[in-house]
Amino acid sequence: MTNPGYILFDCGGLELNSGSTQKKAGIYNRAKAALAIKKPVYAVNCLMNNGACTPCSVIAWQEDAHTIIATGHVLRVVIEDDDDVTVTNLVAG
Repeated sequence: MTNPGYILFDCGGLELNSGSTQKKAGIYNRAKAALAIKKPVYAVNCLMNNGACTPCSVIAWQEDAHTIIATGHVLRVVIEDDDDVTVTNLVAG
C-alpha cells in the first residue's frame, strides 16, 4: 500500500436513526477534505437512538457539485453543501 492510514471523519453528533434532514455545521467541508486525502474513512461522533455508537467504515464519493454521498453498513448518508444531512436506512421497511 502506498498510502497507509485512515481518516476519522467527525460527523458532529449525526443521529443515524433519523429519517429527517439534520443540519450539521461544517460537515460538508469536512467530508470534502476527507475525500481529498484519498484514504479509508471511518465515521465517528455518530449517534444511534440518541446514544453513542462505534465508528463505522464508509465509502464516500462526490455525487455532483453540491452533494457528497457516504454509505456504511445499511445506511446511505447524503451530505449537501449547505450542511443538510439525510440518513436513509436502505433495508428498513
